[in-house]
Amino acid sequence: MKRTALYLTIVALIAMFSSFGDVHAQDRGEKLYVQTLELYKSLAADPSKVNNKEIWNTIARAFYSIYSNYGNSEKAPNSLFLSGKMYEEMGDRFKSQDDLNTAVEYSRLFVKRYPDSNLADDA
Repeated sequence: MKRTALYLTIVALIAMFSSFGDVHAQDRGEKLYVQTLELYKSLAADPSKVNNKEIWNTIARAFYSIYSNYGNSEKAPNSLFLSGKMYEEMGDRFKSQDDLNTAVEYSRLFVKRYPDSNLADDA
């Protein structure tokens, strides 16, 4: 459990503090997106982790960090979208109004930034 939390923290820190040139940043953003998406998928599939809010929160923050730090990446819109969806699910799962408010905020931001996205209707 501590190992998973440490790994998630490292991924989040890398996403927040890594900075390369535009091309490298795009590549880095896409790699971080793939890694974070795998963590998200493994979270949903692992009953021992699915009720751990700290893990949910770390992954949601990692997705948001990819969006905010790698805005030119092709995965920036998906990262913002998934961060919002994770907060929505956390709000429901953990009965948290703060998480639901964050989900609404990120959904509105998504629709404003990416109105033509095929995900905009789902945000």
